[in-house]
Amino acid sequence: MLDAGGDPARIASGGESAGAGLAAATLLAARHAGLPHSAAVLLLSPWVDLPQSAGRSLESKAEVDPSMTATALRVRAAPWWSRVCSPCTTSDPIPRH
Repeated sequence: MLDAGGDPARIASGGESAGAGLAAATLLAARHAGLPHSAAVLLLSPWVDLPQSAGRSLESKAEVDPSMTATALRVRAAPWWSRVCSPCTTSDPIPRH
């Protein structure tokens, strides 16, 4: 969009769930490349910690959402993580170090 003359002040991005994680990773890659910030971003339930490096809330909130267990999330993430993300860092757009 920028190459076509798009005004960053009129560009927004976003997504839901895995799409929100991809949108966050795209925004971080754009920032890293020195591109201008977009006007807005909307991230709904982004999955930004595929390796579950900060998974304490999975345990503390287990009674609130029994369908989102650490095991269930690992099973859902494993195929995508192993094929697409393990060699890169964009699968976990919120650094934990």
